[in-house]
Amino acid sequence: MYVLYKEIAFGGDIAKVAVMPQSMEDVLTLLAATLLARRELPKTPLVTMPMGPLGSITRNAGLLFGLDLTQALNS
Repeated sequence: MYVLYKEIAFGGDIAKVAVMPQSMEDVLTLLAATLLARRELPKTPLVTMPMGPLGSITRNAGLLFGLDLTQALNS
């Protein structure tokens, strides 16, 4: 959350963070932070990305938590 707030405080147009989760708990923590950021920054475009195989579930589920943008991988 701190990173997202700092990006906006320094004049950013969007709040974005990408992380490499080590566990599903990390993914859930990021989704919870995404939901909180959406509630506290309702007009700010929001992008959070847990990378790697563990983050793949958020490509769809993240939209339910308030993401404005997600990514896809063509394999």
